[in-house]
Amino acid sequence: MYLYSDRATGDEIGDLIGEHGIDYEYSNQRGVLLIFSFQNTDNDFVYVTQVIEEIYQIIAGKEQRQVFDEHFLVRTPVIRCSPREAFFGKKKKLLLEQAKGMISCCCFKQVPPGIPILILGEEITDWHLQQLPPNTVLAVVKE
Repeated sequence: MYLYSDRATGDEIGDLIGEHGIDYEYSNQRGVLLIFSFQNTDNDFVYVTQVIEEIYQIIAGKEQRQVFDEHFLVRTPVIRCSPREAFFGKKKKLLLEQAKGMISCCCFKQVPPGIPILILGEEITDWHLQQLPPNTVLAVVKE
């Protein structure tokens, strides 16, 4: 379950959830990720629901904030080959800055919420250099 709000950061929500004894997988400025498994009981879900309702009451009075960077979601990737071609093609590994202009053989996602930053078959551009850490090693199509 991915929780986000226009009234609090994911880190703030994570802190509030943690105060109630609920562990979460990950949090950042955008949201908090809860992971459940077959080991969770109906009572666990009832408790999480109660805690979320309580947290909602706490943050409902806060001032609204921008949830997502609008520019992040409107990007149109430059696809140079199919993901299948990139996956099965000959590859080499390079540092991110060396890979600019090449075709990616890997996928990077912003977690949470799982928004792709780079997908197989996509050309690596200046935008990727801004989004990924500079020491990132990428698999690219060997030309």
